[in-house]
Amino acid sequence: MRAHRHRTRLSTVAIGAAVLLVVMGCGGQREGTVTGKVLIEGAPLPGGLVTFRPADPKRNAVSAELDAQGNYRAVLPSGEVKVCVDNRDLEPTGPIDSILPPGLPPTVAKALQPTKSSPQASKSSSRFVRIPEKYHDIETSELKFTVQGGNQQHDIELKK
Repeated sequence: MRAHRHRTRLSTVAIGAAVLLVVMGCGGQREGTVTGKVLIEGAPLPGGLVTFRPADPKRNAVSAELDAQGNYRAVLPSGEVKVCVDNRDLEPTGPIDSILPPGLPPTVAKALQPTKSSPQASKSSSRFVRIPEKYHDIETSELKFTVQGGNQQHDIELKK
């Protein structure tokens, strides 16, 4: 009698494990690794941030930085995502004089001015490409696609 109970327990455990494996395998992958390029009129956008907001409100938005060739990589939950692209932080700024408090000695004001050789000035001015404002906001960009489980590529095309 005892051996029979032991075999019954083992059978129950084996069936439970099999069911668990089937459920996990059939459920599909819950996220995908998405790579691609952001293009403006066919040319790579050389910097900025691309943000993906899942349709599922329980999921967080994910942002990825664009490299100089417009490439991005993001791990996203599967399902539909809305997309926006913003590169305004790379836009060259004007002279700092307009925001400095009045009465600073000229040497201090000059020291605070960015130079063409400063890393921030060269990063901004060389990588900034103006894109239409509608792409800055997730609600107006009209960009979206569906993420599948696993690895995939999705290029994002911006129109002027």
